[in-house]
Amino acid sequence: MAEHDQTYTVDKSGWGFGPWGSEPDKVNWVDPETDLDCMIVRQENHGAWCGYVGVPPEHPLHGKSDGECSCDKQHKHWDCDAPFYFDLDVHGGVTYANGCDGHVCHVPEPGRPHDVWWIGFDCCHGGDFAPGIGSLFGHAVYRDAAYVRSQCQQLARQIALVDMRPAIPEPEPEPAVTPEREIEMRIEQRGAMLELD
Repeated sequence: MAEHDQTYTVDKSGWGFGPWGSEPDKVNWVDPETDLDCMIVRQENHGAWCGYVGVPPEHPLHGKSDGECSCDKQHKHWDCDAPFYFDLDVHGGVTYANGCDGHVCHVPEPGRPHDVWWIGFDCCHGGDFAPGIGSLFGHAVYRDAAYVRSQCQQLARQIALVDMRPAIPEPEPEPAVTPEREIEMRIEQRGAMLELD
């Protein structure tokens, strides 16, 4: 259930009229499809929204910063030795991976993990309108709370697909066939063919 965080408010008085005037500044919820904690937070200095998905301690991405993991799409598991956040499709790409810090933190619902690792993105890129600073690089669009929430849900679905089981090791390669064994195999093959005649 979405919950407006009334303890966090941003002074919007100098931003003029716009949809941001009636929006909250922080919303926390548990995504019903993925059971992951989600949060959207308006940045104080420029007014653009940021979205975050929290992963619990047992999740393989917990504690991993940008540059530590990558998705092995062929084998459908995560390899935690190379960059991976580039594989996640969200507005502007993943720009944040950290534990609770400042306003990027939540009060968990009863029974929910406290120690979540937030993976997030922001809406302050070229083509985005931030009410505190205006248009970035020409024509821009204000990304409202509903848009950022939908992007959080999209990110949560991708993160939920991360296989939390250990990667299945590759089978050991067959030992190289020695010349002697190759001769034995040919003799066995010919013998089998003679039996069929």
